[in-house]
Amino acid sequence: MKKWIACCSLSLVIMQCFSQQKPLYQSGTFAIYPDKVVQGKFEGKALSATELASNYKSPANEFLSPAITFKFSINGKDNTVEHYITVDAPTLTHTNNTISWNAIKGAKQYKVLKNGKEVSKTNKTDLSVTSDNYAEYQIIALDEKGVESFASEPLLIAGRTITNIYEMENNATKASQSYKGFSGDGFVEISKNKNTEVTIPPLGSMFA
Repeated sequence: MKKWIACCSLSLVIMQCFSQQKPLYQSGTFAIYPDKVVQGKFEGKALSATELASNYKSPANEFLSPAITFKFSINGKDNTVEHYITVDAPTLTHTNNTISWNAIKGAKQYKVLKNGKEVSKTNKTDLSVTSDNYAEYQIIALDEKGVESFASEPLLIAGRTITNIYEMENNATKASQSYKGFSGDGFVEISKNKNTEVTIPPLGSMFA
């Protein structure tokens, strides 16, 4: 019985010490204690090194989700960014020395890139090009605010006089899969087990 009374007394002493702890800092609006922050009737308390508890409930958030959201600020101002979606990227095709692309919904202008550099802007969806030299073209769509889309997939334009096409299936076993999108009479499968080595013979001065 004496031991139980001693334990109760010790507990009361500890509780009394915590209830009478002095704030580390106190202003006219809030006070900071070793394990909590108190502002009026509201209290935020550290339960552990990774857990906090608070009885504060904002009237503005009373009907919102309890999920925590974070908002960063710079120089005391909310760094809120408008949710914005760019227009789609065009798809390029090449026919008879003319590159063309699909009209993009919301696009007001198109930027033409040649070998990665801007060469012109246009409101049309086609452009005449020459195939005398090697060049890669891309198109970027711009909306009414001038915000750019992603660039289209590069399209290679090169004349036959400066290119050589080597069909791999002429010197290696042709694959049997029914795939599409290749030139010539087929394609060659390359893997760790099939065609681990493929010999490409020199084509004139191209490899000289």
